[in-house]
Amino acid sequence: MVKKITKRLPVPHFLKHRRTSKKPGQAPGTLHFTGEKRLENITMHLYDYDVEQLGEYDITEIEESKPYLESPSKTWINVCGLHDVERLKHIWNYFELHPLIQEDIINTNQRAKIEEYPEHMFFVLRMMSFKEDTGDLNVGQVSIVLSKNSVLSFQEDDFPIFDPVLHRLRNNAPRLRKEGPDYLAYALIDTIVDHYFKVMEKFGDEIEALEDKILEGFDDDIPQHIHALRRKLIYFRKALWPLRD
Repeated sequence: MVKKITKRLPVPHFLKHRRTSKKPGQAPGTLHFTGEKRLENITMHLYDYDVEQLGEYDITEIEESKPYLESPSKTWINVCGLHDVERLKHIWNYFELHPLIQEDIINTNQRAKIEEYPEHMFFVLRMMSFKEDTGDLNVGQVSIVLSKNSVLSFQEDDFPIFDPVLHRLRNNAPRLRKEGPDYLAYALIDTIVDHYFKVMEKFGDEIEALEDKILEGFDDDIPQHIHALRRKLIYFRKALWPLRD
């Protein structure tokens, strides 16, 4: 007789709390945040650098970036938190971002893509990495705006996904310090993609652990673990599939 299993494992956090992309009937360019509030306040970190120097600053108003943007050096501003649309609008208007870029940044259900505008290149990717303290899969959207002398990046939370790039900047990596903002944008994207491989390795470890459990004998939790892992793998595949283009 088949044993009935009633125990359920919790749904992974990244599979919950996803809203629809926007309200029905809204015109293109309508600003509506579709994610969840992950930070109490939006933060902005500014990095200004060239071959000779690197400056790191926490700024509260985007106008504080003006002297750096007007200098010959390169400027990277990383914005963490997407829930405060009015404050984000102030940042976007300061950089004269196209309304469709603004909409896409806060529509956190975007597929990975690249779009070209007269003054900007716009990139959207899914950020995936495991949290060191809990082992949970952290998933979020990252948007990158490349301009002539600057890079803007927008994260849903303050997960340190870009620490490898910061490490290279702080250790005076010659090419990163020398090349323009386009190379910085490439480095940020490359770091996000590197984390995909770490996630794949973790999934491989989970599959091996399940195989060991199955060989040891039937456990009531095994079907639920298989189902949960399958859902995570499907989500992972959907997030990465557009990158093949």
